[in-house]
Amino acid sequence: QAATLETSLFAETGTARNWRGNNTSWSLSFTGGFVFPFYGQNYTSVTVSSEGFLQFGSSSGAGDGNNSTGALISGPPRIAPLWDNLRTNGTGDDVFVDSSVAGQVTIRWNATNEADGGDVQFAVVLFADGRIRFDYGPGNANLTPTTGISRGDGRFFVLPENNGQTTLANAPSVLFDSVPG
Repeated sequence: QAATLETSLFAETGTARNWRGNNTSWSLSFTGGFVFPFYGQNYTSVTVSSEGFLQFGSSSGAGDGNNSTGALISGPPRIAPLWDNLRTNGTGDDVFVDSSVAGQVTIRWNATNEADGGDVQFAVVLFADGRIRFDYGPGNANLTPTTGISRGDGRFFVLPENNGQTTLANAPSVLFDSVPG
């Protein structure tokens, strides 16, 4: 289930990875014994897309900027805090990773919206207990975003209230928590 929080918990944290590109992706191996449970699987690494999503199990198609709810739902397993036609190779852009807090990993994008050149800033926090949080910073206007999580099987997915919203500037954070069954 997804719950919209009262405020944005976005913070400019993390170390720049020099992951600067367009329609591309990079592999992130979790450190310090961090394991992330997602739809019944345990992961020790994830593929990070320049387009604003995380993908598990395969890197095929992870640089695709052609976002849609259908593409999120049909797979592969993905977490999309702000999947849109983005790039991370503009001035000041990069992907940042913060694993300094025990039991969690934060992946933060400082990206550019290809539609209008606007600034896009957001993050996803993965918690060792399986919770996921989307955080939104400044910019984030004139979007056509897909947001949500999906097992990638066409059956199990969660789309938050902000899916498809054209403006997510400092939008309230969204927390996903697993529920039995």
